[in-house]
Amino acid sequence: MTPLAAWKQAQKEGRSVLRPQPQRPWWPYVWSVRTRLKIAYDGTVPVGSQRCRLTVAPSTPVIRCQHPDGRLIVLLHLPKRETKPIRLLGAGLFATRRHDIP
Repeated sequence: MTPLAAWKQAQKEGRSVLRPQPQRPWWPYVWSVRTRLKIAYDGTVPVGSQRCRLTVAPSTPVIRCQHPDGRLIVLLHLPKRETKPIRLLGAGLFATRRHDIP
């Protein structure tokens, strides 16, 4: 079946509406580029051209999630369905001061 024929069939069957985003705490991290990092000995991680201090022990492995819209979030563990992600740092594209970071 061609994509156009599949689309027309879906419209006939009432399946042409996009599904809503699941309301799960791990869902925003599914569509991100995840990189494993270790906290440096001075307690920092690289965020763009800067280094940000975290309140985690040095050499602790963390996950840096780069979102398509430019947001960067550092998690303590990989996102899993059954657990809520522990967010250590969130940096927005236009955040200028520490208290602006979501």
